[in-house]
Amino acid sequence: SHTINSAAGYNETLFSDIRQQSTSPNNIICHQPPHHPPLIAPNTPLPPPLPKPTYSFRGRILPPNLLAFNSTEGKGRFLESLQSNHAEAYFPLSQQFLNQMDPAYCGVSTLILVLNALAMDPNVRWRGGWRWYGDES
Repeated sequence: SHTINSAAGYNETLFSDIRQQSTSPNNIICHQPPHHPPLIAPNTPLPPPLPKPTYSFRGRILPPNLLAFNSTEGKGRFLESLQSNHAEAYFPLSQQFLNQMDPAYCGVSTLILVLNALAMDPNVRWRGGWRWYGDES
């Protein structure tokens, strides 16, 4: 019976089943995930590519309820935050600034910026000997 009322009971039942099955030398036990059909059938043709846009732009105009960082008032607010010691988080973040490779990568780029600003060690090499978060993969 596989009716279990507790985690400990489940583990014991699971392990006893494995011990019973593994008594045979020809019986190799490995976990196989349940079979699921593919989300897209094999050999499904790809949709046609999207047409190239008929427009282009460089930057956007801020809505009136937002303040540009490089405006007179934006600079004044930044100076005020520096003088009142409320801008300490700005410096490690600004040192890690990077452009996102694609508009859809804004979350990834933000996460990379924050992890590097917090000096989080990814424990894998980025390039050469550098352990760093990058947005290449």
